Amino acid sequence: MKIVKLTAENIKRIKVVEITPKGTIVTISGKNGAGKSSVLDAIFWALAGAKNIQGKPIRDGQETARIRLDLGEIIVERKITAKASTVTVSSADGAQFPSPQHILDGIVGAIAFDPLEFTRQDPVAQVATLKALMPESEKIDRLTGQNKTDFDTRRDLNRQIEIAEKSALAITVPPNTPPELIDTKALLARILAGDAIKRQVEDYHRAHNAKLKLVDELSDKLKALQKEIAYEREKLAELETVPLPTVPDVEALRTELGDAENTNFYVHRLKDKAEKLADVALLQAQAKTLTDRMDDRKKQAAALIAGMKMPVEGMAFGDDGVTFQDRPFAQASMEEQIRISTAIAMAMNPKLRVLRIKEGSLLDSDALAALGSVAKDKDFQVWIEVVDSSKKVGIVIEDGSVVADNQQGLL
Repeated sequence: MKIVKLTAENIKRIKVVEITPKGTIVTISGKNGAGKSSVLDAIFWALAGAKNIQGKPIRDGQETARIRLDLGEIIVERKITAKASTVTVSSADGAQFPSPQHILDGIVGAIAFDPLEFTRQDPVAQVATLKALMPESEKIDRLTGQNKTDFDTRRDLNRQIEIAEKSALAITVPPNTPPELIDTKALLARILAGDAIKRQVEDYHRAHNAKLKLVDELSDKLKALQKEIAYEREKLAELETVPLPTVPDVEALRTELGDAENTNFYVHRLKDKAEKLADVALLQAQAKTLTDRMDDRKKQAAALIAGMKMPVEGMAFGDDGVTFQDRPFAQASMEEQIRISTAIAMAMNPKLRVLRIKEGSLLDSDALAALGSVAKDKDFQVWIEVVDSSKKVGIVIEDGSVVADNQQGLL
């Protein structure tokens, strides 16, 4: 479906224009301010709906503007006043459709898309434009979003791993530290028992020495104190029959206790280190699970992208932008960029095979030739605005009217 005839009245700078396009490239030329852009806007406004009509669409001094667009299969007529915009859509035999804007929305696609605009977009916007053509892009975005969530989670886990590892590795213990704690309570009990025995033996020696001293003193009084001496000797004999326990090396036990407490300090540290390293291993396992899941999604996304039908063979896109033949789009030649951008615009307009290009004066002859070649191959109609004062190029607009038609019916 292409434009067979355009009639516009009082649209912006237009007074009245009637254009019957010929060929693939429809060039609208004239000086700046002559009304060229108004012609291209009239096409867009006729189709895209009232919400897309800019402020002050009616020519100064007029109250009503009209656009009639003959698309062959259907005829679109829009009337614009200061308060409203109305549209009718009828078939070629005059029958009117009951929901005209709904009909237009189904065929318009991206009529506002300027093919050259794609070349001016940044890489992120170019990827978004391509994704709009790809039904798989929603799934890719979902996979990318899931990967971002897991990436953030994995980043937090890696931070925890780093902190846990530093905390664990900061713990130092002697190489001969045993894995289990020494029973210091039992060792302390042995020390206390040894102290009691030592006091018992010391008490014995004090008593024994006292008795010996007493015997020595009484020896001098042996005769007078014989009975007393005998009695004391009996007591001494009884005392000497008491068996004495072996005195343990209490100082050695104290040293052993100090060593045990020191060792237990390092045993606690060793267990703490083992627990922290176990936490590190668990966090690392969780991080690896996230990494594997993210890698799997990347493979899924890559497979989806690889299976997509691109508007131009050799095109692809990823996180860094659009590529053509494995090179960034910006590195493609101007001719390649124009062909690619035009192909994308055409893919976005499968029903209404019409494109508009403003600022066409920026294209050189090679670029125009490339544009015309693609449009002819794909059976599209391209309306292009150029600045020219010779009145010899295309359809010439002057003071809101057509003053010359230089169409040749070719490219």
